[in-house]
Amino acid sequence: MQISGTFLNSKVAQRIALLLLIAAVIPAVLITWLTYRNVDHLTNQHSQQTLKATSQHYALLAFNNLLTARKFLHYATQSYHHQQHHAEEVWQHAQSITMFNAVVEISADGKRISQHGQYQGITEAIKKQSSSIISSATNDKTRLIVFPATQAQQSAHVNLAMPIYNEGQLESVLIAELNPDYLWGLKSNYPSDQKICAYRVTDTSKTTLFCSTDALDIAHQTSQTGGWDLFLKAELHDAPWTFETTQFTPAAKSGLWALIGSNAYIGVGLLSLLIVGLLSLIQIRRTMIPLERLIDSTRKISHGQFESVEVDGKSEFSELASAFNSMSGNIKRQLDTLQSLSEVDRKIVTKLDIDHLIEQVMARILHLKPEVSASIFRLDEHNDDEKTESEIQCIVDIAQVANASTLRKTITSQEASYIQALNNGVILPCDAKSQYTHQQMMASLGANTIWLLPIFWQGEMCAFLVIGSQQKLDEHDSDLHEIRDLASRIGIVMSAQKREAQLLMQAHYDILTGLPNRILLEDRIGQAIEHSDRTKLPMWVVFLDLDRFKFINDSMGHNIGDQLLVQVAHRMQAAVREIDTVARFGGDEFIIVLPGQTDEMLMMGVLERIIHMVCQPMQINNQEIIITCSVGIAVYPNDGAKAETLIQHADIAMYRAKELGKNNFQFFTESMNEKVAERMYVESLLRHALAKNELEVYYQPKVNLETMQMVGMEALIRWNSPELGFVSPIRFITLAEESGLIVPIGEWVMRSACQQTVAWQNAGYAPLLMSVNLSARQFKQSNLVERIQNILKETGLEAQYLELELTESMVMTEVEASLQLLHEIKTLGIQISVDDFGTGYSSLSYLKDLPVNTLKIDKSFTDDIVNHTDKAPIVQAVISLAKSLNLKIVAEGVESYEQVLYLQQHACDQMQGYYFSRPKPAADIEKLLIESQTTSHKKVAHA
Repeated sequence: MQISGTFLNSKVAQRIALLLLIAAVIPAVLITWLTYRNVDHLTNQHSQQTLKATSQHYALLAFNNLLTARKFLHYATQSYHHQQHHAEEVWQHAQSITMFNAVVEISADGKRISQHGQYQGITEAIKKQSSSIISSATNDKTRLIVFPATQAQQSAHVNLAMPIYNEGQLESVLIAELNPDYLWGLKSNYPSDQKICAYRVTDTSKTTLFCSTDALDIAHQTSQTGGWDLFLKAELHDAPWTFETTQFTPAAKSGLWALIGSNAYIGVGLLSLLIVGLLSLIQIRRTMIPLERLIDSTRKISHGQFESVEVDGKSEFSELASAFNSMSGNIKRQLDTLQSLSEVDRKIVTKLDIDHLIEQVMARILHLKPEVSASIFRLDEHNDDEKTESEIQCIVDIAQVANASTLRKTITSQEASYIQALNNGVILPCDAKSQYTHQQMMASLGANTIWLLPIFWQGEMCAFLVIGSQQKLDEHDSDLHEIRDLASRIGIVMSAQKREAQLLMQAHYDILTGLPNRILLEDRIGQAIEHSDRTKLPMWVVFLDLDRFKFINDSMGHNIGDQLLVQVAHRMQAAVREIDTVARFGGDEFIIVLPGQTDEMLMMGVLERIIHMVCQPMQINNQEIIITCSVGIAVYPNDGAKAETLIQHADIAMYRAKELGKNNFQFFTESMNEKVAERMYVESLLRHALAKNELEVYYQPKVNLETMQMVGMEALIRWNSPELGFVSPIRFITLAEESGLIVPIGEWVMRSACQQTVAWQNAGYAPLLMSVNLSARQFKQSNLVERIQNILKETGLEAQYLELELTESMVMTEVEASLQLLHEIKTLGIQISVDDFGTGYSSLSYLKDLPVNTLKIDKSFTDDIVNHTDKAPIVQAVISLAKSLNLKIVAEGVESYEQVLYLQQHACDQMQGYYFSRPKPAADIEKLLIESQTTSHKKVAHA
């Protein structure tokens, strides 16, 4: 196109002309100013060094004069040491060289011995400072003493003080005032344009010692000063002297001002500007016409019109126009790319499905390169079980101009590793006979060359892109760069979807078992309730708790416990239907949701199948483990309308299953709910019973069956509640054990029983063995032995009068730890009894290793020894076993004379029961103790 230009008509041309003019003037001015500034700086620096050297010169002259004077004094005093008046000798010797103005000698007590010369100026100062002069003369070192200036002498008096010793004792001090002309030299010898001064500098003052001139006319002068410090501490024991040299020069106009004021300089400057202006105009004229064309094309680009600029090939702007045209094409291509990527990013933000994104990316690839075929291999993490570990399944999306499809392919792990190592992609020839799947597939699409690009997420390949072409591909092709950017978006979307799936998994599924957690469980129950409302079919919520899981977890380790939970979860999932939900509620608790079924027999079969599969032996770390479960069921809508209520009621039913012996299932009933409410009410009262003194210790005697005398007591807890009245131990002891209240209650019972035993002993009654029951929770306390020791120490009871009763099951929970603990208790001197013997393990193999003293026959056996012969052999066997192990045997629950006779006939040691006495308060027991001392042994107290 033809475009005409004008000369200096545009603002661009005007600015160029102005800038060229400024570009000529400013550098010239700046160079002149910088030259002047640098020269002035170097001159000042040189002057400073010169002045400092001058100060050093005069300082060293003065220092040499001081040393010479000191040497003279030393020589004179040494030469005339036999003289009595040293000052006179020094003065006579020094008059010829005018070294000193005056010489004064003072004695060790500060009195003047003699003075010579012009001593009037310093005698007053010597008189004032004689004590300090004498005190500082601690050795034979010569010191400098400076006295202030006087009216007779404007400058300070510089003196040398030399101590004189006689036979090691200070005899006198010789003070010699130095002649200023000797010390400093004649002022006429100093330069007239310089002022040299010496100062004595201390921490608090700066004393002028000398100045070469008193004043100078400095009205129109500038000055510069250089100093040097003379340190005298080592040689003359005085503060440092500072010598300063000040140079005075007449003030004058700066060289820069003179330079600017030069008429010749102005002429040269104007001529330079004129030449620069003419050259600028010529160059602007040659530049503006093609420049205006470029400006016009630039304006069109801003409106989205990408047109080429036509410039004469002979013009120097032809290269610029060619670059502009290339840039314009690149911008158009980049805008298209950005628009495409922006569209992809927008859809990524709006959570675009990966399939739709790949469809869009494929469309863009074919738009850029219609002649190619493209494939995206997405690595599928969920391989079929039939595939081996060396094979990876892929979802493959294929796109050509007239065809698009999606299929599944299998690649080897070797192929995946090979592609991942390519990192930024590579161009390769396409080989139909290659062992790699992507090569074979692209060859079947007619490709001769492929561009292979892995797509990464967090350092791991999640997909790869293959571009196939019949023509040769160029890795520097800008289209491939855009395709690489598009491919990276695929990795972003795949990573986002995977991250979202992970977050969803973490939020809604249990990490250990992979089962739904509480959050997802509530949603599933809500869905099941909605389904039940629509279909009018009941929905079951099953609460399953593993029996004795805590024992397995504590004794075998948490790793075994975790593996057991995983296997149980898998078994429960296998036992239910696909529409059912198995969730981990927490710990060893699981909840199963069984929706939409009216056939109760079918559902019962499901429950029985779940319990059966859970109870099957498991192999974990080469150990066989068998575990049972207790199950509670709540049915919607009968047992609750909300998920929370259904779970709560199923939990209540599960605890009822545990009460009935575990390893069974129970349906929720309203009576269960009432029992739970009552249980919670009783627990709340029990928590405050100890603090309110509602608990009391009762005692039941133990009687020797041979003598029929009381030989011991068993401490039993009783609760008399203001709200509930007298509460049965059967009702609240189990509750205290489950809630953990048994620990403080049991410790209180032990302390009270020990105190009562000591009280009876102090009252003069025969010593009795006090038996205290130890709960399972107390037995598991890590500091149990320490607590027992503290109670014995606090109450003053000897350990031999305390017996601890514990059950077989407590000992057998963790045998090794239990044995160690029992041995520690036995070491204290405390006796140990196994309560309710015969109801648990009753094994000789463990009994012979226990450090016990007594076996107690349970009341269930004692009840039947007279009327039922099937229990009598067991009682006889227990008595024989105790005798063979040299253990005492106590029969509990003896209530009749026939039972007493039977036990006496079979050599039972002691009895305990209503036949002799019910459990009674301490006051009533004390009556029995008194009666036993005053009545016949044949009289017995009946309940």
